[in-house]
Amino acid sequence: MINPSELRIGNYIEINRDQFAKVVTINGESAIVGITTRQNFYLTSSFIRGIELTPEWLERCGFKKVSDQDWDGPTIEHENEIEYFSIREFGNGFYRLMGSEWPMGKPFQFVHQLQNLFYCHAEEELTIKDHA
Repeated sequence: MINPSELRIGNYIEINRDQFAKVVTINGESAIVGITTRQNFYLTSSFIRGIELTPEWLERCGFKKVSDQDWDGPTIEHENEIEYFSIREFGNGFYRLMGSEWPMGKPFQFVHQLQNLFYCHAEEELTIKDHA
């Protein structure tokens, strides 16, 4: 279960086994999510689960595996600098977002946590490719 206060509009969540949705509105203890059929409905926190990061999800988020535990990710160009992002896997399903020069935030294991950390540091949304 995820407390809706952990979510932002645009976060991906799991609503049933292997059924994913995108948050379109958050309202107190519930979230309105949209699924691929474009239907929107309310879900209370007891039905909202995080999507565990997997190699497939990391690839959908724009990361490419470069070693057993490292994934290179998107670069963001600002006025006078380029920020490089990567992810390091620490085992037991935990990852850490790495910036050009240092680790960013605490270890995480869910897609919505990666989305939120990336937005916080890059000031841009993380692009996630839809299933083909």
